[in-house]
Amino acid sequence: MRPDMPQKVHTNPFHAGELEAQARAGAGDVASWAAGFIRDYLPEQHRDFHTSLPFFVIAAGDAEGRPWVTIVEGRDGFINSPNPCTLTLDTALDAQDPLTATLQEGSDIGGLGIDPATRRRNRLNGFFHRTETGFAIAIRQTFGNCPQYIHERNWYRVIRTAPPVAEHGGELSLAQRARITAADTMFIGTGHRRGDDVPSRGYDASHRGGAPGFVQIVDATHLRIPDYAGNNFFNTIGNLVIEPRIGLLFVDFETGGLLHVSGRAQIDWAPDDALDPGARRAIEVTVEAVVDRPSALSLRWTVSDTKADRLQLVRKVVESRDITSFHFSGADRAELAPFEAGQHLLIELQIPGQTGTVKRSYSLSGAPVWAEGYRLSVKRQPQGLVSRFLHDQLEPGDVIEARKPSGDFVVPAGECPLVLVSAGIGLTPMVSMLHAAVGEQEDRPVWFVHGTRNGASHALAAEVDRLVTTRPTAHRHVVYSRPEAGDLPGRDYDARGHISAESVLALNAGAEAHYMLCGPTQFISDIRIGLEAGGVPADRIHFESFGSHRVDSSCRKPEALVRPWIILLGLSLGVAVSNGFARFAYGLILPAMREDLDWTYTEAGWLNTANALGYLAGAALTLAIIRQRPAAWLFAVGIVGTSASLVLSGLTQSFWLLTIWRVFAGVFGAPTFIAGGVLAANLFPDTRRMALAIALYFGGGGIGIVLSGITLPLFFEISGSENWPMSWLGLGAVSALACTLSLWSARQMSARASMASGSGSGAVEPSHLPILRMLPALTGYGLFAVGYIVTITFLVAFMHDLAADAVLVSTVWVAMGLAIVASPFLWRVVLARFSNGVPLAAATFVTAIGTALPIVWSAPAGLVMAGAVFGVAVFIAPAAVTTFSRGNLPASLQASGIALFTVVFAAGQTIGPIAAGAIGDAFGSIAHGLGAAVAVLMAGALTASLQPSLIGSRTNEQVQ
Repeated sequence: MRPDMPQKVHTNPFHAGELEAQARAGAGDVASWAAGFIRDYLPEQHRDFHTSLPFFVIAAGDAEGRPWVTIVEGRDGFINSPNPCTLTLDTALDAQDPLTATLQEGSDIGGLGIDPATRRRNRLNGFFHRTETGFAIAIRQTFGNCPQYIHERNWYRVIRTAPPVAEHGGELSLAQRARITAADTMFIGTGHRRGDDVPSRGYDASHRGGAPGFVQIVDATHLRIPDYAGNNFFNTIGNLVIEPRIGLLFVDFETGGLLHVSGRAQIDWAPDDALDPGARRAIEVTVEAVVDRPSALSLRWTVSDTKADRLQLVRKVVESRDITSFHFSGADRAELAPFEAGQHLLIELQIPGQTGTVKRSYSLSGAPVWAEGYRLSVKRQPQGLVSRFLHDQLEPGDVIEARKPSGDFVVPAGECPLVLVSAGIGLTPMVSMLHAAVGEQEDRPVWFVHGTRNGASHALAAEVDRLVTTRPTAHRHVVYSRPEAGDLPGRDYDARGHISAESVLALNAGAEAHYMLCGPTQFISDIRIGLEAGGVPADRIHFESFGSHRVDSSCRKPEALVRPWIILLGLSLGVAVSNGFARFAYGLILPAMREDLDWTYTEAGWLNTANALGYLAGAALTLAIIRQRPAAWLFAVGIVGTSASLVLSGLTQSFWLLTIWRVFAGVFGAPTFIAGGVLAANLFPDTRRMALAIALYFGGGGIGIVLSGITLPLFFEISGSENWPMSWLGLGAVSALACTLSLWSARQMSARASMASGSGSGAVEPSHLPILRMLPALTGYGLFAVGYIVTITFLVAFMHDLAADAVLVSTVWVAMGLAIVASPFLWRVVLARFSNGVPLAAATFVTAIGTALPIVWSAPAGLVMAGAVFGVAVFIAPAAVTTFSRGNLPASLQASGIALFTVVFAAGQTIGPIAAGAIGDAFGSIAHGLGAAVAVLMAGALTASLQPSLIGSRTNEQVQ
């Protein structure tokens, strides 16, 4: 890996029970690769998936520690995702639900989103929080599951009537046992709540499926559940290793009835084949409690009525030592449904000795326009029931049944380069994609990258070589891990070893290419992590780990094509210009202007009030248009206008022209500040990096303060106060230089659908801000603005009254700037951990301390300390309201929320300077104005502390 590549650190996502289960099952070092699949946030396609569901499965424990699993439903769109770390459910648990009385604020909860119609599912765990309209889940871990064992069903609703009274008992009745015997689907709830508070701690909800009767009834209090091959995470069994309590849910899909079972479980690690030949393990359940809720749901499900196609095997072709291709046509010359390259085919087989139909999905390996119909290339697995049947027993002329081709792991449209990366049998969809790529677009660059052991295991090699030679833009890169004597480099393979992310990046396909991955799970995880670390955005990496993985066919270069931290630096220079130079530096230039132009404190304060009035107007204008104008555009216009205003301020000595340019600096500075915050808040999907990015963005003001603090006091010491116009011209020139990187960052961000354009989860969202519910934060932030601006405006003037020399003034200003730069790293945990008013209250309180220090400790050490304390908090306040908006408001309102806070902020700033200046003039010392600012800031801290979270606190989230 190149040394300049950012590297992601993936910690062990499993607890001790899961690790023990993995080891006992011989799954190997799952933690080494699984971390790449387990996230602490929901990717966009998972958010879209959850918000489209009509029901949600949850698991938690009751007061006695017994796990229960249940289903909650709601109106269409009742699930929402206001940010990637939160799901909100606008519903309430039924009074007869076994979890109704037990879920408390902060309770551990497991969740499962599942859509039987598309056979998609996604699991998560986190914390339960009550909201005004239902509850929210603050997510700690989430990952997708494959569609295996999910039976296709379509849902509909009936008019909800009052359900019958639930039946409670300690064993299963005959009728209940009959329902379990007929079930082909169940849900399991387990928990692990001992030991350290790690993300894997909590409850888990999972799905199990099989043929009807796959759950075996032993007697009225004992069940046996087969455990089939899965993803090797062993979340359910790992929980049971540590806490052998289990909750089960059986759904009556025809009546909406729910049968809840809770009990204890033990694992049979070597079950008798009589249970189920496909079972690797068995879960033996002792029933302790039963809750039967007839007609509990208004939802009903029907089995998909799509008739299976009859396929006739035309021929079998041996492709390698253990891979054979099966060519099918429609039985009785029936026309087959078309398919897209990369899709799979669900086949249904009647295998001797097996009860019922056996189903498996295999990727189609032929061209989408394959003349004979469908081709499946299948690897014979020594223990594989279906693959052994296909290889050993299925012969030409035999007929099987299959569903229509399906799946969204397909070739992205467009002209972007395509990199097809596979290992082993993972080449099957890639060969189909290669057919599509070379057959449809002659000029589209495509790389076929494949890894296998040697020539004997290399399937479809001649076909791939033939396809590659038909197009000059098609390339092959084959890697053999153990080539044999007859395998020739350059002819049979191109490199020896294993495919790595570094070798894929070395192809120089570019970050705008689409990378399609297929192969063993660890292989996909390693390549994916490496590609992301190498600068390839996550939305350009596609793999089959979640039933539907939609791909963006656009070839536009989004901001993630370059390192987001560089983009963040460009955005933060906007704050350096709009605030560090245009606002804060005025405090350094003010004494020289006041001395040269013979201004009073009131006149001096008026110029900053004029700037604040402009800032207020700019913030109000931004609030009005930010949902219509892209945030990147507003940011670019703002920073250019602010830079021009600084230059113009150095070209006049007229009080009223200076007033105009100060107004313009505010008008343009506001959209720079607001829009840049919106863009920074959307750089990363996870809470921790999002909070750090926001804090670093606002910390950019420290860059401007440090630069101005180092140069301006010494400049005036050397050249005299009459040269203050040169200071404005110098700031304008530096701002113009900063514009080059800032405008580049804006261009990179313009390809993303930012919050300003209302991108969201797909659910119906409110159109108005909940201003009354935000009132404590809004008021507190307004008081913060009144108080902080007094320090910025008059601290240097106060120091001049104390006869401080240029070195001391510069030292204080630089200490303040360095503290601002460092503040994101000191506050990021607080910003990520709390979604209420705590971060704003804390930042305002510390700002008050920094404002008070010069009054009570006017010695040089006290002044330097005051600058550092003030600096460590002053830009955290805007960061706090930005994270508050990002974490509490729906996506469509987040930019408006940030803009509203800035309007309030700007209004407060208009009051502070002129009021403090008037107090200073009245008492003959600006110290009295600073004292009044301290009181206002303390009131702001108290008010902000009253702000609750709008979705529930996240105080238990893990922040690293």
